[in-house]
Amino acid sequence: MADFSFSTHCRRKSLVQLTPLIDVIFILLVFFMLATTFARTGNMKVQLGAAANQPQAVNHRPVILNLTPSGNLQHQGTTLTGDALRKLAETWHTTTHEPAASSIFLRPEHNVTTHQLLSSLQTLQTQYQLPVKLLPTNRSRR
Repeated sequence: MADFSFSTHCRRKSLVQLTPLIDVIFILLVFFMLATTFARTGNMKVQLGAAANQPQAVNHRPVILNLTPSGNLQHQGTTLTGDALRKLAETWHTTTHEPAASSIFLRPEHNVTTHQLLSSLQTLQTQYQLPVKLLPTNRSRR
């Protein structure tokens, strides 16, 4: 006959220590709560320029503003200050009879950051009430 020997040695159950696990979870929770921003960001309406193959009925010459990497706006090679921008906006508002058909374009230069672009766009739209459309970056001027 076969000899069955049963060991009287019981295996010791390994218990998972929950206290360090809970500590780590709470530390991660606090970290992500402090690192997350809960404020809603403002929405900005951005209107892109129409594609080249779509016909546009433009009654006058478009205004093209270039945004330099230093954050300055230029029109026809001259840097616009606050007074010059205000005068440009007043001229545009008084001479434009169809604001939907008029064209004011903002073209960022090569090294302009997204922050500079959105800040300038918001200033032109809110402070000067200009409906600005975006043009792609002119990459030939590197």
